[in-house]
This record gives sequence, structure tokens and C-alpha cells, in this order.
Amino acid sequence: MRGATQYQRLAAALANTAPTCTGDPRYILDRVEVSDTDRAEMESACATCPLFGLCDAYARAGRPEAGMWAGKYYPGKGGA
Repeated sequence: MRGATQYQRLAAALANTAPTCTGDPRYILDRVEVSDTDRAEMESACATCPLFGLCDAYARAGRPEAGMWAGKYYPGKGGA
């Protein structure tokens, strides 16, 4: 699995710290399903998240198939 080490670090941190996106279903939607306003709000929330660095490290290494990770959308239907 790509990014396995980074994912393990993120998962361990999640045991003690809730990310800013907790409970917000917009983060798992495909980018084409989210308005520009929502996207801007989400990116802003990511920037202040206490897990931003770990999330970003996983996203870069693991290249998730979809969703917003560390303020960036990953492929899904909307492309990279």
C-alpha cells in the first residue's frame, strides 16, 4: 500500500486528536459535488487543522483515490 507508513502515523494521531473535518461529509464527496464556496471553507479549515502535516504527508505518499486531504482534492471523478 502506497503511503502505509504515513497512514499509520496519521491513524495513531487520530486516536488522540480530532481533525477539523470530523463530522463534515463534504470532505468525502467528489470535487464535482462541492461548490466553490464549500471548497474554500474546507481548504481554510484544513489549513488550521492540528493534523494537517500528517494528513498532507499521507496524501502525498498514498495518493488517495478520492476526497479532500490537507486542503487538496485527490482524483475521484474530477481529476487530479
